[in-house]
Amino acid sequence: MINTNIIIRNAYQEYLNELKLNNNTLQSEYLNDQEIQNLEQPEYNLTKFEVYKYIKSIDYLRSKGIKWITLTEGITSNENKYNNVLTDLYYQNIPKEALFKLFISSLFNFEMNRVNKSFKFPVQISRHRHKEWSSILINANYIKTNYGSYFGNYSTYETFKELLKIYLDEIWLYYYKGSVYNEKELSNVYDKTTDYYNSYASNWYILSHEDPNLVKLKYRFLYIMEPEIIEITSLGDLKIVFTITKESEQNPKFKILDKKENILWSKRLNLSDFWLS
Repeated sequence: MINTNIIIRNAYQEYLNELKLNNNTLQSEYLNDQEIQNLEQPEYNLTKFEVYKYIKSIDYLRSKGIKWITLTEGITSNENKYNNVLTDLYYQNIPKEALFKLFISSLFNFEMNRVNKSFKFPVQISRHRHKEWSSILINANYIKTNYGSYFGNYSTYETFKELLKIYLDEIWLYYYKGSVYNEKELSNVYDKTTDYYNSYASNWYILSHEDPNLVKLKYRFLYIMEPEIIEITSLGDLKIVFTITKESEQNPKFKILDKKENILWSKRLNLSDFWLS
């Protein structure tokens, strides 16, 4: 679990340091001066910090050799061209209500045809009569009024998922007494009466070295499970499946434990598990 407030605070401090070092100008490893100046044009209505966030998001992708993903996919207005859900995903700074309270198809303005799995753009809400669809109508109207084109369309959603594959390529989980947990889950099941916990509290990194029953393991991204009913599923409920890496399988401590207990070779997490709720 990551505290997104800390991420943004750290990013803002790095931004201030960069301005101080570079005579109040922004720098990029992959964008040229003209491209940076273009981001500062009035029609985009960006603060300097928002420009900085976009630059660093692009720089990260390019540093990974990923040139085919853009952070403007499906965005229809200048106001959200460089300030949108795809940029904020890098900093895990997507509005909380979008993760937990609003529906995916309403956010990204598409509707799914269950017969042939096709999509309609944009969502035509008015024809729906059932109770669940009336809540979708509220969602759609609310999103349009409060977010404009911040969430783009179905193409934005597809790019969003591609970015998740990159940002969550590898994660650390913990094997403890026969099951695999993330830190939040582990804090709920770990035996807090042990001397290990009394000595190191919830410093899981140290505990994984000291406690013979706890092993820190690396898992890699496997796939995203598409929601069964995407019209009434939030982004936070997107389910992501990870599988243990061969590197972790060879962990001597893990191999000893594995002889005695069954391991869950894959782990399914919700996207909300990577945000503080």
